[in-house]
Amino acid sequence: MIRLNKRFLFIILCFFNSMMIGQIIELTPTYNSIGVKITNIGTADSCRIEYKPSSQSVWKLAYNPDMIEISGANQFRGSIFMVNESTQYDVRATVYNGANPTVLPIAQATTLNSPTFLPIGNIKWVSPTGNGSYTEASPGSLSTLFSSGQVTCGTTIMFRDDIVGGNAVYSVPTNGFSLTLNQNCTESTPIIFMAAPGIEPIIDAGVEITTSWQPHVSSPNMYFTDLPAGTDFSNVCVIGNTALYPYPTRFADMLFGNYNLHALNFGYDGFVRDGSDIWIKTQAGLNPNDYTVKVSKGYRFLTINGNNNNAYLKVQGIEFKYFAKPKLNAFGSSSDANSATVFDLRNVHNVYFDNCKFIYNNSNITFKGQCDNFTIQNSYFKHDIGKWSHAMIKKSRVFSFFEPTSRGRNVETEAIFTEATRVGVIRNNIFDGTNSGIVCYVDHGLKEDVDVYNNTFMDNFDAVECDGLWSNLRVWNNEFIRPMAGISSSPPLIGPRYFYRNVFHGMKGRINAVDDPSFKGCINPGTNYMSQGIALKTNGTFTYTKSQLVFF
Repeated sequence: MIRLNKRFLFIILCFFNSMMIGQIIELTPTYNSIGVKITNIGTADSCRIEYKPSSQSVWKLAYNPDMIEISGANQFRGSIFMVNESTQYDVRATVYNGANPTVLPIAQATTLNSPTFLPIGNIKWVSPTGNGSYTEASPGSLSTLFSSGQVTCGTTIMFRDDIVGGNAVYSVPTNGFSLTLNQNCTESTPIIFMAAPGIEPIIDAGVEITTSWQPHVSSPNMYFTDLPAGTDFSNVCVIGNTALYPYPTRFADMLFGNYNLHALNFGYDGFVRDGSDIWIKTQAGLNPNDYTVKVSKGYRFLTINGNNNNAYLKVQGIEFKYFAKPKLNAFGSSSDANSATVFDLRNVHNVYFDNCKFIYNNSNITFKGQCDNFTIQNSYFKHDIGKWSHAMIKKSRVFSFFEPTSRGRNVETEAIFTEATRVGVIRNNIFDGTNSGIVCYVDHGLKEDVDVYNNTFMDNFDAVECDGLWSNLRVWNNEFIRPMAGISSSPPLIGPRYFYRNVFHGMKGRINAVDDPSFKGCINPGTNYMSQGIALKTNGTFTYTKSQLVFF
């Protein structure tokens, strides 16, 4: 037996049609699942997988695996899930060449232990106005700590409140902080951001508008004021506890289908900003002078350039709010704005979030490139975008360089984005009103052995958006409340995917506009066409080379 990064390889020499084939079994355990991959399968055409705790004698039958093709070679992929963590299991695979079975030797794997979040190593205490020596009695500055280069492997940053006044709200630079890893951190030398006992620290990238709002002379219930410094093109504006829609213009403009703030013709309260001023209008005629109005001035908290190293980054008990400031690019740039996200994680492995809150951010956790072994658990993600209409979301991406108010207003963003990963666990979270909970685009890399379980998804546009390339995706024991689409798999380009014991209820349609870019083909949709809500969608225009299995 060869052990490599908690994956177990068993090489068995078997005979098929007088040809020697070295079949390789790789088991990938998570906390409550085990992924099974069998390569070098030769002419084998099907497979059966059985499993049991090593301490027991009764074998259980797993779901049938799927035969998939990667890099021109066939292999079997299958899953065992809803097993106990920190438990050793035996796995037995039988491969078939027609009616001829070959039982492979028993393989073993031990499921993972849940991550721990305990201060380790060099503990640095920080507070919102700290300027001390990073002790509990004399906390220091978070910004100074990062700029000094002291955030390295084996560092725990302990977020506390101020010594005087008890304030625990931290501000951050517009671009946030950054780390570059040139070596691997380890489980014994992690990088930890955590709340001090009894403290609920808030990282606030927003700013309150304190100038007086004036009524517009020709549009009833429209108010305007100056934008605070550094919030020139914020695409998040929250009045009270409600996020407003970023309309493209104040008044009708044919370039944008005449959808404008004056008419509120999406039927939703909204705002417009142009780099120096901001306008708000609500259907109820709210006077913003009577409410707290927040916009965003920061679009990053932390960027990690991992260089394919292990970070063992652990984040626990911290709230992140109002990260949404788009940085508009110069005229003629290929893209209009740098996407806002709280955590921008690039080619970095072993990342863990626990008991965090993400409130009114464009995007929260983004894994770019290859990012393996992440866990996001017990956290809360909040926005209002998931309640908006299809046309509002799609048209937010439409802009003109000649109309500044239309730029940088894309709201079709997600709570968690992953581009390519091996082993990801998303469990025990609440996704409340986010446009999507989990996303990867159809043309991005392979996601392998990802578990999504025991989560609650409420009022999402696409709760689990698993388009494209996902293999051994396991989605179980989740509750989907009022989704437009509970699960979007359009299309499932590779498999297998398992959807088991999920509850979908109150599926909620969305109003679409006659010129909605994704609904132009509908026959006479009119102005109030209501697209139906759906538990699972698999539509797509791709040509399939072979069918990929989806299990329920």
